[in-house]
Amino acid sequence: MSEWLESVLGGFGSRMESLLILAPLLRLDQKQKYERYRLSSLGFAILLFILEHMLRATPNCTYGAIAQFLTDVVHRQYGDALDEDEALALTRFIVDELRHEGKPFELAYDDLERGGPGLARFALITYADYEIRTNAVRLKLTTEGIDLLFKTREIYQELQISITQLYLRQQIIKGVFDGALRTVQELRLQVLALRDDIVKLKDRIRTDSGRVAKEQEYRRLVERINRQLDREKDVFTELEQLLQAAIDGLTGRRPTARDERALEQIAVIRRELQRVIIEHDRLFTDKLDVGHLLIASLESAIVNAFTTRLNFEREVLRPFLGLAGGGVAGADPKLLKTLIAPILPLRRRPSFNPWRVFGRTAGLPVTAKRQASIPMQVDTEAQLVAAALIEQARRRQREQDYRAYLHLLLEPLCDQDEHLLSQALSDLQHHHPARHDALVGSLDFYPFLVHLHQLGRVPLLTSAELGVAVLDDLPRLLTALCDERPEIRAISAFEVQATKGILTLSNGYVMSDFRLVRHANDL
Repeated sequence: MSEWLESVLGGFGSRMESLLILAPLLRLDQKQKYERYRLSSLGFAILLFILEHMLRATPNCTYGAIAQFLTDVVHRQYGDALDEDEALALTRFIVDELRHEGKPFELAYDDLERGGPGLARFALITYADYEIRTNAVRLKLTTEGIDLLFKTREIYQELQISITQLYLRQQIIKGVFDGALRTVQELRLQVLALRDDIVKLKDRIRTDSGRVAKEQEYRRLVERINRQLDREKDVFTELEQLLQAAIDGLTGRRPTARDERALEQIAVIRRELQRVIIEHDRLFTDKLDVGHLLIASLESAIVNAFTTRLNFEREVLRPFLGLAGGGVAGADPKLLKTLIAPILPLRRRPSFNPWRVFGRTAGLPVTAKRQASIPMQVDTEAQLVAAALIEQARRRQREQDYRAYLHLLLEPLCDQDEHLLSQALSDLQHHHPARHDALVGSLDFYPFLVHLHQLGRVPLLTSAELGVAVLDDLPRLLTALCDERPEIRAISAFEVQATKGILTLSNGYVMSDFRLVRHANDL
């Protein structure tokens, strides 16, 4: 795509979404139930009615209140006198169409900028609350609904607050305090709409923090808040100074009835403006809360990716009994008893006689008392140091073995999407027979594979991308491997999947022929 064409189609998706948000209103005219009325105009009037109640913060925006409003509008425009039931039926029809049964509208379009399909997803009206005692449902506009109405006045998105501030400034300078109060109310609603966006982003982070980080919603919101805080805070200070100057100008002379009314209006405007400033300052705290929530959610997702998940019935018992395929039909009961013995008590009395609590307790024999009186041996410092060195050597050897296992499993994924364990072992035996024999004879190779299989999809991240210290051996080795080998980091994520194939090693050991699959990392 040429630079000229990119500049022409820049922001095509967001522009289409701004256009499609009008579709629910325009579709009302296609309904055949109320052909006498232009339902798109009545629907838009309902949106303005709900907005008015939100601006005034009145709690009675119900179906009944809208029905009374529509009764006056229909009589004024069409000359029809609707009774209560007819007005309520018309109200429910239009509101339910705009609510879309509580589900968001999903309208498809062709995104000519990205070269693929796009989807506009939005809602206009939602329930504010529901009162059980009176069975009354109160309505409010969503953020998209408020944006739609403000766009009809050419006040767009993040410029809404700034333009409203300038409008309020001109009203204060000219002394038009009647309109200034309403402008302050609109200003407060715009700040609350931005806070609603922050609440929705928090909900999306709790649901899927990886997608939020991948789509950079948090970065865009923070940039928007930072721009608005820097730009609007100074304007709020200037507005307060203008109000104070207006008060000084009115109190510096003998007040008339008009001046007293203006002072009362200024007092109300000043009080409302203080509420707006408080809500505006809380945006900074909300921004920090979103950042902390995103970091905590990503850390939790990374930790959960390395958490062992084992369903004993599905992954052990059923395969052993041959109930889920791949098991041994008619398994030996002795083997089954050996398998489940560690999780069952060693001995269980068939019954218990309560009178036994009153019986005599046999004392310890003399030899047992003598042994109990022998002081416990305490290791010397040299023995403790030697034990620590032995443990360090074992840990280094285990990490070295794990590194060899990871190289064996991940290196083929650098240039292919998947491979079988049997292929990797065959290549290793062909090129490095000694390493192959050592790996096959290792006792912890199969438990290592089972552990990886239980982890599911494993992300591959560098220590810089992870941002937190990792203490567990396997995640720490994976992170170190990504730091050392960029081609391993380029895999993004992998998964060890079980197959129906059986792999028989040279030493006679039988195991599943696991499949290693490369995935794109969603984090």
